[in-house]
Amino acid sequence: MRTAGVRKAELARRLGCQKSQIDRLLDFKNSTRMEHIEAAFRALGKRIVTEVQTRPEFFANLHISREGSGGAFTVRRENFEAGRAS
Repeated sequence: MRTAGVRKAELARRLGCQKSQIDRLLDFKNSTRMEHIEAAFRALGKRIVTEVQTRPEFFANLHISREGSGGAFTVRRENFEAGRAS
């Protein structure tokens, strides 16, 4: 909002709501629905992009082995922090 030079009252006008709703939207102690946050960014000419990534440590202790000739694989993760395999 600062970068765009948009005040709370202007954002409320663009969204067609009261300034008190914008106050709640910007209050991190208040739970706000994602649709409202997306609408606020759209009114500012922005969009939210969400990305899901695999944590690199997810594969760190992964052990894959093949048992016999039947083609079955066993996947086991060793948890070195707890000192046990899971």
